[in-house]
Amino acid sequence: MAAGQWEFTMTTAGASHTASHCISAAEANSVNGDSKTARDYAEKKANGHCTIKSYDVHGNTLSYSLVCGDRSIESTATFHGDTSEAVLKTTTADGKAVTTSVKARRLGACP
Repeated sequence: MAAGQWEFTMTTAGASHTASHCISAAEANSVNGDSKTARDYAEKKANGHCTIKSYDVHGNTLSYSLVCGDRSIESTATFHGDTSEAVLKTTTADGKAVTTSVKARRLGACP
């Protein structure tokens, strides 16, 4: 993953939402490194709001699972330089599962 302004398009049950986010060099380096470095960074960013159950980086693929309150989240993302795609599965305490696909692309430098 490269630092810069990224656009994320999230699609759940046929409805899409697009948002952008400036990825810092530290954020990009966290997923470009090894699993321990990435997990340490993610735990710091979670700031106690979520508990990370697993976090693995293998080549250009990032997989993780975490628990945030009454929700559990599992995700696998694959990076291709300036683009990525991911699948996010969120499960609530009552067992309801929602799957979201995420497509992202780097737009350039952060504003």
